[in-house]
Amino acid sequence: SSIQTLLDSGTLQAGDVIVLEAGTWNESLALTSAHNGVHVIATGANLVGDITLDGADNVVLDALQVTGTLSADNTIDLTLRDVVVSGVTTLTGGSGVLLDGGVFGGVVVNGNVDGAEIRRATLQGATALTLGSATNLLVHDVMMTPTDLGIDVQSSWSGRIANNTINGGNTGINIDAAFTGTVEHNEIENATVGVAYNASATLSNNSIHSNTTGVTVSVFDESAAFGFVGESAPNTIANNQVGVALSNGRVIGQIITQNAVGIAGTGIAGHINIENANVIDGNVVGVDMNGIVQRNRFVENITGVLATD
Repeated sequence: SSIQTLLDSGTLQAGDVIVLEAGTWNESLALTSAHNGVHVIATGANLVGDITLDGADNVVLDALQVTGTLSADNTIDLTLRDVVVSGVTTLTGGSGVLLDGGVFGGVVVNGNVDGAEIRRATLQGATALTLGSATNLLVHDVMMTPTDLGIDVQSSWSGRIANNTINGGNTGINIDAAFTGTVEHNEIENATVGVAYNASATLSNNSIHSNTTGVTVSVFDESAAFGFVGESAPNTIANNQVGVALSNGRVIGQIITQNAVGIAGTGIAGHINIENANVIDGNVVGVDMNGIVQRNRFVENITGVLATD
């Protein structure tokens, strides 16, 4: 008997539990509102196929391994606990979705998902986490090991991304859309670019280190540039080849230390107020850029500012 046959038998009620035997199940599953409240426990079971949930509320999938993809459309209070999904997991609309533990081959959040939480999980794939429109999103204590992008911010969202590790890939966090909320206390490491800052964002107390370039900044407007947005503590940008690369951008209020070059490119480094100074400390070259360098604190660089005609 298949799992889908049991789901569609009409005998299940909210709160009923299906326990799958260990082994391989070669089928795809489709859950709708007719399956509200079903709990599937699947320690040692591998489903070779895709899972779709459309309007299926209060469903729990526990310890299921999925060789395929998972999509949840307009679901409320879906819980994926210690689930392993080899392909991409897509959340569209709905609210209260929880990904608790497990391993995912990338997660996409869009369609105005509200109140989703991702915690204690490992996100892999080309892009570990794609953020379309979402509100009150919480992502914490997650390991991301992308091959291309760690977090790709494509559309406006609100929430908090905190205490995660983003390791490797071409870009750790790609910010192409403004958001309300904070990105804080994350480790962003071993990427070609740690953070691509192309839109307004509050980044606070992140450690951006061991990348080729720590942060690229293409925003010049003071209302949106790097370090100007929200109430944020300095990020520590360390041990990169280039700490901050400006492309007609601005940067204030950062700790830029132990890089080959602290700040490079074109734009403005620093602010008219010394309390918003960048601390440029212990780099081989503190600043090598075309533009304005003002009211920064230079400490123990081999060369503080490399001036050219």
